[in-house]
Amino acid sequence: MGVWPFQSLCNAITPPWLIRIVYGQLEDWEDARGSPNDLAGPAFSRADESISVYKVHSAVEEARVVAACQLGRGQTPRKPLLAIRFFSRELKLVGLRVDYSPGRTGVPSVDRAHRGMSGNGASYIKLADVVLARQREGHDRVRRMMRHRLVFQFRIFLDDNAEPISERARQECQQLIEALDPGRAS
Repeated sequence: MGVWPFQSLCNAITPPWLIRIVYGQLEDWEDARGSPNDLAGPAFSRADESISVYKVHSAVEEARVVAACQLGRGQTPRKPLLAIRFFSRELKLVGLRVDYSPGRTGVPSVDRAHRGMSGNGASYIKLADVVLARQREGHDRVRRMMRHRLVFQFRIFLDDNAEPISERARQECQQLIEALDPGRAS
């Protein structure tokens, strides 16, 4: 699959970044007050295992990824979620590797954006330190996704005829909309 000319131009202006969906310790990430040692394990890993990250090119893609990652979890996301942002060059500096591996959300564009990130515990702590340092400097490295934005994204998945989603993803979108916004379920 080739890169569209528009995408190449966008990459030259704003390089793509990677995100990791984080559950919990929201304020510690957002306020950059957490300790890399305390945040790295729950957010990334401390083991030599591949963890899911997603390569995105825009805030819209980022929102789609965060929402799609809720499909198949078997849980209703009642609390805000975070997308922790970092760049490929930072991963090289801290000794983490990223390889393409297809995702399983049922949303084709999101599944193509999936990557497996791997390294050791020390590398994940270094990455948490880099993200927190950039956050303290004023860079936008943490995005909070609240319930209403998630519901909006689930509705887009259902209505987007340009990108058909799997039947499983379609059913899960319906269930999540009903659970998160029962008065306005479609």
